[in-house]
Amino acid sequence: MTVSELYSQVAALGFEPSLESDTIFYNAALRAVLEVNRVRPRTASALINHIALENLTEDVFSPRYVKGSLEFVGVSPKSAYFEADGDGRVFFESAEDGAVFYEMKLSRGEGFTAYRVVLPRKEGPVVMRFTGDYLYSVRNVAMYGELLGPSESDVPARARYTAYDMKNVVGDFLEFNQPLLAVGEDYINPAGDYAVEEGRVLLLPYDKPGTYKVIYKRTPRKIDTEESPAVSGEVIDLDEELSALLAPLIASYVYAEDEPSLAEYYLSLYRQSAAEIRATARQASVVRMRNANNW
Repeated sequence: MTVSELYSQVAALGFEPSLESDTIFYNAALRAVLEVNRVRPRTASALINHIALENLTEDVFSPRYVKGSLEFVGVSPKSAYFEADGDGRVFFESAEDGAVFYEMKLSRGEGFTAYRVVLPRKEGPVVMRFTGDYLYSVRNVAMYGELLGPSESDVPARARYTAYDMKNVVGDFLEFNQPLLAVGEDYINPAGDYAVEEGRVLLLPYDKPGTYKVIYKRTPRKIDTEESPAVSGEVIDLDEELSALLAPLIASYVYAEDEPSLAEYYLSLYRQSAAEIRATARQASVVRMRNANNW
């Protein structure tokens, strides 16, 4: 369905050849498209290339509470990541002669602070030494032998899980599908070892690198409101069955103030049709099973 076709349908529901305001129509249409899409959202997929750099030193996920020195050793690290809470300093020094080639200050904040550093080139065993006069905490420590980019922001966090905000991965993310990860020869199957936060952040296990195919429900493309709706040939980003729900829903918005009884009637038509589509979708999703005896 095109925007102009939808415009004509909405106007006809008010027994008029046109509407008084293009702005009112577009505001109602933008709202209605999102509402109708939730009746039966389209699904899409996104590939996440989950890269996990090898940690050159021991993994420390739980906080270490220290007063004095705490040391970690890695061979020829190019970068480091850790989270700390407290005042102190961290030194990167040669394990052979103790020469310091990089150092940084730690400052107490409101909880743990993430620190990322790209190190000067240093071959051989390197000691990352934390020190402080007062009690401080360290967790999620890593030294990496490879770089993902030239800046400190390219240094990946080291934790049990890596967070991917789907709002940043794809621009049309609405919500996760169930199941949300596709299984196949070309994709990693985490066998349930993943989590979701805030409805949009996917947590993948750090130590299971590879390509993940994420299945999600998508938001329809936003209608362009620059052109007059009476002549716009833009195709609305909904299938035909869902597009048929738009006119009565938009009419219920447009005529709510001047024709409340008419608006209520169209809203009831929309709700009835939407309920029928939802019921059909639920029936289609039911898996019918039959054993060898046809039970």
